[in-house]
Amino acid sequence: MKLQVVLPDESAGADPRGLVDLVQRAEDLGYDTVWLPDHILPPDAYGPVYGGVLEPLVTLGWLAAVTTRIRLGTSVLVLPLRSPFVVAKQVATLHAVSC
Repeated sequence: MKLQVVLPDESAGADPRGLVDLVQRAEDLGYDTVWLPDHILPPDAYGPVYGGVLEPLVTLGWLAAVTTRIRLGTSVLVLPLRSPFVVAKQVATLHAVSC
């Protein structure tokens, strides 16, 4: 059985160091994959805290640096709001630095 978990990066004021603790704990417990959700424009609940949601590709690169075997991915990536060429380069780079 492969265990997977979605990390909580969508709360305003999320502490990125807390994500490191969570991903390392998931790896220690034998989880196979961690996922991060994405939303460029946070829902109404974030109101004036625009940008409080951590950008998943950058965050996954950071988490790749503190893990050894767990797989990383996005549960959602809102591609129509991004440049597909930039996303392709970001994802290819993330793959290269995390292998």
